[in-house]
Amino acid sequence: MMASAILAVGVVGFLTVLHHTWTLTQGTRETTGFGLIEAYETGPDDGRIIALATRAYADRDGKELHAGFVVRSDSGAAQRILIRVLGPSLARAPFLLTEVLDDPEMEIRDAAGRIILKNDDWSTGAEGGASADNDFAPLVDTYGEKKIFATGHAPRNRREPCVLADLAPGNYTVIVRPFELRDPNPLRDQPALPGLGVVEIYEVGR
Repeated sequence: MMASAILAVGVVGFLTVLHHTWTLTQGTRETTGFGLIEAYETGPDDGRIIALATRAYADRDGKELHAGFVVRSDSGAAQRILIRVLGPSLARAPFLLTEVLDDPEMEIRDAAGRIILKNDDWSTGAEGGASADNDFAPLVDTYGEKKIFATGHAPRNRREPCVLADLAPGNYTVIVRPFELRDPNPLRDQPALPGLGVVEIYEVGR
């Protein structure tokens, strides 16, 4: 299974200045397994990372898509971060991929392993707080659909998860899997459909 990662490097006032892409296909002797791609800032702030993306297969049988990132702040203040997952959008131009996640869901964990955010369909859950559609109260400040639209990074498909939140400096992990709903009513029952998904992480201005 192929996995890839994209790194966008920029400066304040620019969306992207430079793109780097890495692709992880298979090991020596045609072996397969789990791999990890890491990117670190080591130079001055005029070339800091402003966006990250990774693409991989995800299911509910121990092969979830994991994407980790670190929030830094010299002042210790929280940073506004947008995290989205693409699934059905990948089947359309310009991607035109097959076997994509039809209905992905994501959770975000902090360095202690606590789930601080969960989201399924971004248009119903992105408002934050407990509700009939999003039965999880986020542990961080989040922003609703209008502010997500204003960033220019709102997913094209409403079944794709997306959150906009103020995250304190620290380590975070995004975990993606296909949505699953087991219901005695066959009209409501939705089995998990594995496939390819993309996690994208953006630092956005306040």
